[in-house]
Amino acid sequence: MMHIVVSRLCFSCRDSNKQRMGLKVTDNTVCELDASLDISVVEKLLETLNQITQSDNSIQIDANKIERIDSAAFQLLYSYQKSMDKKQTVVSFVNPSAVFLENATLLGLHKILNIKH
Repeated sequence: MMHIVVSRLCFSCRDSNKQRMGLKVTDNTVCELDASLDISVVEKLLETLNQITQSDNSIQIDANKIERIDSAAFQLLYSYQKSMDKKQTVVSFVNPSAVFLENATLLGLHKILNIKH
């Protein structure tokens, strides 16, 4: 399993199978989101998500640290999930924080995002 930590200032990967130019994954991929996701980090988040090359059919995005998330971040996450659906790769949001769930519900995304409690 590969873990990708997505934060405001850095993106780090912990996996012995990663390649130097991009990321190649042979198992499930887990992305850990930082506590705050807003429009100021959406571009970096997109770059990181686009680097994930998936040979398996599963990407888990761990949302347990989310304390603040805006609609721009949710829009990106939804768009990413839809684009991966077209590639027959399942994206699921695991361990969602109360803030993540509350904001997803307010935006009407709780029923269309693949959220695993």
